[in-house]
Amino acid sequence: FSPVQRPRELKENNMLDWLLAWLPRRPQKQIEDDSFHHARRILSALPHHAPLAEPPRNRAGQHLVANTLRTPSAMPRYELWRDSHTNTVTALVHMGTGVCGHPGLVHGGATAAMLDELFGSVYDEQALGRGFTANLSINYRRPIPGGTTLLVHAWPRLVQGRKVFMDAVVQDLATGAVYADGSALFIAARPEAAPPLPP
Repeated sequence: FSPVQRPRELKENNMLDWLLAWLPRRPQKQIEDDSFHHARRILSALPHHAPLAEPPRNRAGQHLVANTLRTPSAMPRYELWRDSHTNTVTALVHMGTGVCGHPGLVHGGATAAMLDELFGSVYDEQALGRGFTANLSINYRRPIPGGTTLLVHAWPRLVQGRKVFMDAVVQDLATGAVYADGSALFIAARPEAAPPLPP
């Protein structure tokens, strides 16, 4: 698997085992739709889990995930849940063919952007004010086919003053295959150093 383990609550609810038992008998498009909606129901029913707001759409179009990538061919689905006990943030993300590099395979930079955005959501839950990515490290375990729906978990490993260290794992929602795992360091900006927010 990998050194990074899935959060205990999802393992106990056997979400991936349940999906594997019947999804392969269905057409691929129906597999993606059914697995997405079933995972959404499972996450909504888990103890201590609640949906997180999506990144706000900037009226000037200045947000990578909420604006630029929110198209049918790029990243049309990006939904978040937070476990209030562990501060784990779980995302359901559909990576369309519009974010491919090699034909049919998702560009590694798109995976990095998706993880960076998710780490940002974990950081925001620490209530440290505005912060920025200081380090992003990703282990690409296998290529992600374009058109894949992902189940992604990210959680805080350590908080030291203004520093937040985090880990994440990226899985295929329908099969449980691990595509990548990674870690990040975010640092809270000092008030006097934080650039002003755009209007």
